[in-house]
Amino acid sequence: DAPQTMIAALAKALGVTPSYLMGWEDEPAPPQPNGQALDQSSIYMIPIYETVSAGFGAYADDHVTGYEPVYLSSEREALETLAITVRGDSMYPKIEEGDLVVVHRQDYFDNGDIVVAVVLGTEDGFVKRAFRSGDRLSLESINPSYPPMTFSGARIEDVRIMGVVRKIIKNV
Repeated sequence: DAPQTMIAALAKALGVTPSYLMGWEDEPAPPQPNGQALDQSSIYMIPIYETVSAGFGAYADDHVTGYEPVYLSSEREALETLAITVRGDSMYPKIEEGDLVVVHRQDYFDNGDIVVAVVLGTEDGFVKRAFRSGDRLSLESINPSYPPMTFSGARIEDVRIMGVVRKIIKNV
């Protein structure tokens, strides 16, 4: 019985019948779809911004470079979501130059989340992993060539978390 179960599982994985796999049929079964249709009413066109700062208020109208269809759970979530084209390699290899990050606007995060943060005195924001412990906040790159940005005490107030990255859309 175990060999039959294994043959059935292998046939299913290959998208054929067990009879075809055993050589008892000449024609394979028609291919099974490898995906499912999404509810079209849950796909929203999210604005793409060329810079982090633009997506969160500074000259936002001038910096929309396009729109990306994204599957989201509600219209409210769509209103709180935007996409940003990534520049630089500080988050390489997970996030590369030119990738789109889909960001949910919020000012809180869980330790280890990839966030969009704006630091007082800088023009653009940063896409980094964020960690908070007591009165210390660390924004860390994945690429080890970039040292962590650490803020403590009153300097934490210089950092504003603008959102959390929910999806990464790769360009190939």
